[in-house]
Amino acid sequence: MTYGSRTIPALPVICPIRGRKAVIYLCMGWSFLDLRRKSLLRGSVLVLGSLALAFSISHFPENRRTLLLILPAMVAFAGAFETLRCVQPRWSLYHAGVMFSLYMDVMAIAMILFLLLYPYMPWVTPH
Repeated sequence: MTYGSRTIPALPVICPIRGRKAVIYLCMGWSFLDLRRKSLLRGSVLVLGSLALAFSISHFPENRRTLLLILPAMVAFAGAFETLRCVQPRWSLYHAGVMFSLYMDVMAIAMILFLLLYPYMPWVTPH
């Protein structure tokens, strides 16, 4: 099967129920890496990956001061923008799922900004 100028690989399998030969086309590939396409997966991976990176950079229970947390914050904002690109003009269940993903992105960005700014607030820290 061809898709545009690409040939999509086919995977021949035998159906275990009827014993017939079937062909499955592997259409997904690495399409979520294409920046011209909207991708909900790419936005969520960017946000959650930057949150995990922010936890590891800040040494969370001790919360040490570091300005390197600006990089995960910027990546999380880029991931939230990528999720925002997936919003459709008409309401549907997909639109509702994208809105929940945006709420998750906002909470993750708030946590990253908290990890960034909390060590610089001496009136809040007990030290």
